[in-house]
Amino acid sequence: MAKFKDAAELIKKGYFLNDIAEELKISFSTLKDYLFRAAGYGFILRSDIIFAIDVNMRNYIESVINDLETDYWYDIYKESKKDNFSIDKDELRFYLELRDTRISLGDMYEYIYTIETNLHKVIKNILIKQYGTGDKGWWEKGIPLTIRKKCAERREEDLECESYCYTDLIDLSNILFFKNKKLKMNNWNIIKEKLPVIANYEKNKLETNLIRLNYIRKAVMHPVRDIRISDNDFKFVFDFRNSLHLDEWEINKISVNY
Repeated sequence: MAKFKDAAELIKKGYFLNDIAEELKISFSTLKDYLFRAAGYGFILRSDIIFAIDVNMRNYIESVINDLETDYWYDIYKESKKDNFSIDKDELRFYLELRDTRISLGDMYEYIYTIETNLHKVIKNILIKQYGTGDKGWWEKGIPLTIRKKCAERREEDLECESYCYTDLIDLSNILFFKNKKLKMNNWNIIKEKLPVIANYEKNKLETNLIRLNYIRKAVMHPVRDIRISDNDFKFVFDFRNSLHLDEWEINKISVNY
């Protein structure tokens, strides 16, 4: 395996950057090149590299940036000496290079996109299997009337795709927990049987996480507002995505022809 792939695998396993350099017996400069190459090929995201820098160091750097109102590496390094805070020059400069808003927003979008598109597709396919195809099937029986109306109105504006395409994260959350009183059916019970990973979530926790994810999504989708995604926001989305184990959803196995 190419060493840049080895570096990416160690990132995924939770290794810190200096530990990876030591494990692969390479310089930090070479490691940096490997990681950028791995990110370029899509094996990891650049923000995955950020999480391979100790959180205490990241928090310290951010606090100094806030206090000194500068992100020049040497000013931060000098301040760390005054504070007797051990900091690695190479990691410091690498972190400052990676924390750029354009990078953080781009990678955050990738995380959210993966969650949203997978959830969107898998909910639809499960409902089709349960209720059948067409407007009188899954669309009418598995989707709340308020959401159907809202999607229909949105679709009238451009007619680019079917009405379901116009659902957002909050809509998907409401669909997940929709109870069809007339049919005495509960989407949550149906979906969690098909998605055991989802079933491991407490219903209230999943709903809360989707609401928070939607809030972060709005910040990411409106970059002109100059909202910096916090480290906690990043960590939340990163952990939420991993906790869903999207690779275990086996979407193709539960999909149907329609």
